[in-house]
Amino acid sequence: MSVHYHWQNIRLLLNEGFTVQELRRFCATVPAFRREFPDHIAKRTIVRYLVKRAEDISQGESLLIWAKIHNPVRYRLHAPYYVTGQSPTIWPRPTPRFKPAQMFRRQVGQSVWIGLYLTGTLAILAIGFGLVAVLFN
Repeated sequence: MSVHYHWQNIRLLLNEGFTVQELRRFCATVPAFRREFPDHIAKRTIVRYLVKRAEDISQGESLLIWAKIHNPVRYRLHAPYYVTGQSPTIWPRPTPRFKPAQMFRRQVGQSVWIGLYLTGTLAILAIGFGLVAVLFN
């Protein structure tokens, strides 16, 4: 029995989870996907090649293993990658990357860290200027 993949999810994983340089490095180092791309080629073209090549030579599993090793967070985010109990031509809608509540918590968390960083920097500057004033007066 052959394995059927959600190629749309794999394409989304490669587009959003990896840089152009990482995808080029993968193409240069993995023999089954070996191909050189000129510098002006867009990332979506490389992703299209990788997905098409994996589909043509039945190497979807090796592509997914590489992605899971090099970016496990994105790998979990864009799952499922395997079609189970349905026709491989029916694709589920991709899950949203972040829910609004998660985005809000992330922004608040970043704001807190930025505030602490600025407060600490200002405190160090104040102490430094205070020492300079004491020493040179």
